[in-house]
Order: sequence, then C-alpha cells, then structure tokens
Amino acid sequence: RNWETFSEDPYLSARISVAYCQGAQSMGCVVMPKHFVCNDMEALRNLYSSEVSERTLREIYCMPFEYAVREGKAWSIMSSYNRINGLYACDNRLILTEILKEDWGFRGFVCSDWNSVKSTVEAANAGQDIEMPGSSFFGTGLMNAVTLGQVSRDRFEDMVKRVLRAKVWAGVIGKLGESAVVKYEADLKSDAHQQLALEVARKSIVVVKNENFGDETVPVLPLDKNNTVSLVGPYAGITRFNGSGSGRNCPYYEVSPLQGVINKVTQANVVDSASWRTADVVIVCVGVSGEGEGSERTSATLEPPAGQLSLVNAVLSANKKCVVVLTGGSAAVQDAWANAPAVVVAWYPGEEQGNALADILYGDVNPSGRLSSTWPASVGQLPPFTSAGNIVQYEGPDTGRGYRYYDRMNLTPLYCFGHGLSYTTFEYGNLRIGPNPGFVGDDITVTVDIQNTGTRAGEEVAQLYVSENAPNLPRPVKELRGFARVHLEPGETRPVSFVLHEREFACWDPSAGAFVAQPGGYTIMVGPSSAVLPLSGTVTLASPW
Repeated sequence: RNWETFSEDPYLSARISVAYCQGAQSMGCVVMPKHFVCNDMEALRNLYSSEVSERTLREIYCMPFEYAVREGKAWSIMSSYNRINGLYACDNRLILTEILKEDWGFRGFVCSDWNSVKSTVEAANAGQDIEMPGSSFFGTGLMNAVTLGQVSRDRFEDMVKRVLRAKVWAGVIGKLGESAVVKYEADLKSDAHQQLALEVARKSIVVVKNENFGDETVPVLPLDKNNTVSLVGPYAGITRFNGSGSGRNCPYYEVSPLQGVINKVTQANVVDSASWRTADVVIVCVGVSGEGEGSERTSATLEPPAGQLSLVNAVLSANKKCVVVLTGGSAAVQDAWANAPAVVVAWYPGEEQGNALADILYGDVNPSGRLSSTWPASVGQLPPFTSAGNIVQYEGPDTGRGYRYYDRMNLTPLYCFGHGLSYTTFEYGNLRIGPNPGFVGDDITVTVDIQNTGTRAGEEVAQLYVSENAPNLPRPVKELRGFARVHLEPGETRPVSFVLHEREFACWDPSAGAFVAQPGGYTIMVGPSSAVLPLSGTVTLASPW
C-alpha cells in the first residue's frame, strides 16, 4: 500500500504524520494513524508474522507512529492485521502497552482494523481498547472475562476512559444529537478547498526528467501553448483511482489530464488522440495498475494494463517530442517510458489533477515536488524480500530499504530519493553550524544560503542528512534528518536553517533500551536530493546524549 503511505523514509513519514495530525485535529477531528505496526505486505495480511529486531522496529517502523503520538498528539491509533514476532498486533502487549502507552505516553484509544481482533482476554490485556466493526470478542465475552477476573476492572475502566477522554477532547460528549458531517461536506465542496486541492496537486507533481529533444537547444518542458498537442494513453481521460477497499476514490468532481490541457490551451491546438502523429507534442499518460487494498502489484513495470509500453515505444519511434506522465502511487522500474525526453510523476493528485498537471507542463507553475521514494533502474536493484510460508524476515536497521539500501550496496537507482527538477536553477553555499556544536543537551542549528541562479521564480526543497563517522553500532551511510521548502525570486538568496535535536543523531541502543547519540564526530550534508549533497560539515558531540 505504498500509494497511501507517506515515504520510504521514517523521518519524512514522521514529520508529515505530525503535520497531518496537528492539522486535522485543529479542526476537532480525531485522527487515527494506521496500521500499527509492520503491516508492510497486503497478501496474507491476516496470517503472516513480521519478524523484526527491536532496533529495526524502533528506528524504522515505529518512528512515524511515535512522532504522531508525541508531537502530533493523535487521539487514536489503529492496530494492524499481521503478527509481530509471532503475536498478532491486537494481542501484542509490547507494541500496544509497553511501547505505545508507557514509553510514548499515549492517552488515546487503540482501535482494531476491521475484524483483526482474534481474542478477548489476550487482546484486552495487551492494550487493545476497541474492536471493530462488531463485538465478537469485546461484547459479552469481555464482560464475562471481567466478571471472572481474567481482565481486571482497572484495565476495563482504562479502555472506557480512553474512549471518553477522546470524546471529551473532540467535544462529542454533550453534543451527541449534533452532526459535524453536514458542515464538513459543505466545507469540502467550497471554493477554498478546491483551491487547496489544486495547490497540493501542484506542489506534489514531480518532474524527474527534462532533456532537449533532437537538436533543440532548450528542454522539452515547459511546453509552448502555441504548439499542437495530443494526449494519448489509458490515463489521459481519467482522474479517479478506483482501487479496492481504501483505494476507492470518489471526488465531488474531477478534471482529467485531457480536460486540464484543453482548459490551458485553445481547443484547436489539441489534436484528437487517434491522430497523434500530426501533433507537435505528444503527452503519453500511462500509470501503475493493481494498487489496492488486500492485494499486491503483480509487476514492478507499468504493465498491466497491456499496451502502455508499446504505445510509448510507438510515439518515440515516430520521433515525436514526447512527455510521459506517470500516474500511480509507487515506483516503476525503467522501461520504454524512461527513454522519453521528459518524464513527469503525477502520483494520484486528486480532483484537480488535470489543471495542476497543465500548470506544470506549460510552466505557469514551476515544479517543486520531490520523490519520497527511490525509483530502481531494474527489478534486480530492488531490496531483497525474505519470506517463507507465513514468515516475513525484516532487514537490519543499517541495511534498510530505499536509499539506505542503495547507499549500502553502492547502487545507482533510476531516480534517487528526494529527486525533482525545476525550471530554474539553485546554488547552495556558506554552510554554518552552531552555536556550540556538541554541547551536551543543546540543539544544533545548521544554516545554508540558497540562491536562485535562474530566470524564473521557484521553490527549492533543501534536504539535510546526518552520518555518524565512527559508529559503535552499525548505522546507515546517511539518514535524512531535516528538510525545508523555500521560495526564491530570480537572483534572490535566502538563508535556510535546520534545527537538530538529540534524536537526529541517535540510534536505538539495545543495551541501554533507549535512543542514544554516542560521542564523536558526525557529518552534516545538505543539498537538493539524497544523491546531490554539495555542502558538508562536521559536528563533534562531547558526550552521550
């Protein structure tokens, strides 16, 4: 379910989780981050066991949930279907009580995924608070267990209090006769929300490739509105993502890529898809299929649906100026589409997809989206996936997945984590680290100057990575520990700062049972992507944090 998660990187997922929780709950909504935890395969999700070390669990898979609880103040968490080290998530006291409630101080309630509760006594005592959607285990069976002393009254009252606490916070108690649904429905249909949907789509779309076509002296993008254009491919006329389960998408309205281009240029300049050979530019709209709940993609390529790659090849062989637009929620390995002079990753941008895409293609909006996952050049570059029967063996924290794996194996992917192009250029300089780097307990501020050296206004997404120089425990080559978006006019220079806390240097130390930042040297690297980090400096921590 890569298409509905935030990133391959736990830190990026954690920061987005915090913002999402704070934003939604500022409107009085109770958020429910899911699925806690290690629900990383959909096939056999009710049967398999995620075999994972405590360090990998804490550093990689728990981090987004931890930040959602500690900083995002989420009032609920959904437990997952799968087992973790042999125990179902709903029966796992380490996960639900010791980590979530005791270590992180979670005061809300734990809700099950639909029909994921497998027991009464074990689940209640492990920390499961609500069974959904019915009461097969937490109905009469729970009352009997309390009566018999199998579940303590204190635990039962704790379950009730957690639900009541969230209802009091949300203002539901005392207002049970009122409904917020009508209000939110009206808000979502408002002009303000439609503009927000457009802004989100514009900032999310990623231009991953933009080269000159033939003997032309400028890149393909942005397109000239005076040129004729044809949109072809199975995703040219649709916006909606009709996956299974939670993948079903039913917006109030939808603007397809074709309609978005028609809205942008005159109808006369849009050539019928059957006559694309006569157009100056061909936009090939292809995408990833098979993304839905309860199943896996059957291929790492774009096909099925069949014919997509043949279509791209046909356009390229006709020597047409070609822009490939990829719709989908996860990466695709290099195929014919990667040979096009321009490639745009649209993801699933929502109801305003067509308008946002046209804004990017024609340069009315300068692209600023970045890839939140690594795109492999081939199937052979994918990190190994070890499973046998109903057992899934997880990687070590230093090996990792995504860019951690590519760094460790010294592999060059098709597109690196954090990659994304702009119609202008940026230059990084003047790295400063301070004050008092290494002072025990102090935050460390890292500042760089970024200049727009091009001719268009644009937004840059600066990224900061940390590497421990001589680690006591195996560590990744580098880890994302900060990012910032900055808007710059042509020629403008602005300082961009990152504040690093103790946690940004730490890893989970099993012997200490805590996150520890060991004394010694750490390298700070800043740049526009995980593979392009022109600035670096060193911080020396005097003693463990």
